[in-house]
Amino acid sequence: KNYLILINMANSIKQRKISSTPELSIIHLNSNGMEDLKMHQSHGKYVGLVLTTLGVASLILAAASMFMRSAQLLRSSSKYLHPEETGEIDTAVGEPLSPISKLIEIMGSQSVGYGRTTLTGSYWLGDEYKLHQTSTSCGHSGIIRFPHADLSSLLSEEASDLVGMRFQQQKETASLLTDRTTFNSVIFDKGKRNLLTNQVDNASLTRKGYKPGSLPNQDRSIIVNLVCASEGDPRNSALLMGIFDGHGARGHEVSQHLALELPKVFTRILREKKIALPMDKKLPGATLIEDALTKAFLEVDANEPVKGSAGSTASVLFYPGSGSKVYIANAGDSTTLICSYSKTIRKSTIVYQNRKHKPHLPDERQRIESSGGTVMIPQSLLLGDTKETSRVIIPSADNKPFSSLALAMSRSIGDYDGKHVGIIAVPEIDVWDVNDHFDGEPQTFTGFFAISASDGLYDVINPDTVAAYIGQSLFGDHIYGTDGKSLGADATPLEACERLIREASRLWISTHPGLQYRDDISIGVSRINFFALSTASSI
Repeated sequence: KNYLILINMANSIKQRKISSTPELSIIHLNSNGMEDLKMHQSHGKYVGLVLTTLGVASLILAAASMFMRSAQLLRSSSKYLHPEETGEIDTAVGEPLSPISKLIEIMGSQSVGYGRTTLTGSYWLGDEYKLHQTSTSCGHSGIIRFPHADLSSLLSEEASDLVGMRFQQQKETASLLTDRTTFNSVIFDKGKRNLLTNQVDNASLTRKGYKPGSLPNQDRSIIVNLVCASEGDPRNSALLMGIFDGHGARGHEVSQHLALELPKVFTRILREKKIALPMDKKLPGATLIEDALTKAFLEVDANEPVKGSAGSTASVLFYPGSGSKVYIANAGDSTTLICSYSKTIRKSTIVYQNRKHKPHLPDERQRIESSGGTVMIPQSLLLGDTKETSRVIIPSADNKPFSSLALAMSRSIGDYDGKHVGIIAVPEIDVWDVNDHFDGEPQTFTGFFAISASDGLYDVINPDTVAAYIGQSLFGDHIYGTDGKSLGADATPLEACERLIREASRLWISTHPGLQYRDDISIGVSRINFFALSTASSI
């Protein structure tokens, strides 16, 4: 038990930060006495102090126990990482699909290791995801796509120790976004076609970070295409995509819960409200969708599995499949972008970016303080250094000194211990209308796309750079070789995601030479196909 406490504390290195100084002495440990054990970190959601002692014998026994448990989890996770053919095929990539219900069943049975294995692959959706009370034109309700892979399992450069990190820092010095000749993709199977290279509408990838201990990848990303959104044009499929960035020792459980449950809960609420998509102009559809998103966030929050000092961001985009409006729901400090791409000048522009929920924002601070909470604002933030962040102080249940936590956001899913000091799961919802963003260029010459990415990417790469690279990959020219690789000047969406994640990984190390840490990095991208806007509903 003590070892798990120690590991959880070490694993919380992403969450623990007290100032801009990346080094913090947080524990004293020795088999005979006490000595400093310093943990390095710089990017956090929580700050806290834990004291414990541990004998060498207990450490060895606990390590052996954790090793056996990890092997057991690895065996159980293989059931869905390589799904058997079920008769359903992902037509975009020609791969067999398993039902999402089976995946949820398998994940739910892992009571101890829930969320420790990153969700990857594509799955078809059953009747519980229908947006209509009755839909008969499709064989299934759609497809949910998690990241194609966790790059940490594919890259030979990945190391579990700090020596490997320093070696990698020396190895990579040139930008992977500008120098195409030095980039070797690990997504391509040598001599075979790339599984997703022809998937030009969307792509998603993730990479587990470098963290002390055994903390798993806490990012989750989803792209959901609901193909039965309407009974007309089959292109009018609804799009639901989101990013969930967990924090705390069990934050991966909360983000996993969000990725698996939010799509099902949201579509069920829409169906119960009898919203037919595309919607009747007479219905207050925008209001109903906003209400459904809010209810979905609150229901998933109420049922999250941890009920303690762990949580997750949630940033979700929904396009109903027709009309000109897109709905964005956000709780926390993750980022959703909507971008336009001019096919005339080959340029991407960010046209929407959600607001991050930080405790120092006037309305957020007022709610927290009126609930009896305390907002901590670092001096550097007052001086304009946006790399620092304000925090909500979450007192411990026993009110012991040095045991409080400090959350770097004012809204989230989970974080049960912070509910009484004003942390809420109610999302902020924006409605974005594409008709307001053509700038005089004909619609046929403008493309639109969305990006959902974790702060592991945006902390080191500017959003404008990300948008420019993704826009070119989604709308540029691609010529494919016999092995499936793009021979054109533009990377495909999956290649672009891989380059961005690996470049962010390089920057985490090269720009923080004294920091032995890299955050989880995830990105999901998708076109938003606005068809027949001239005749579509205004809702």
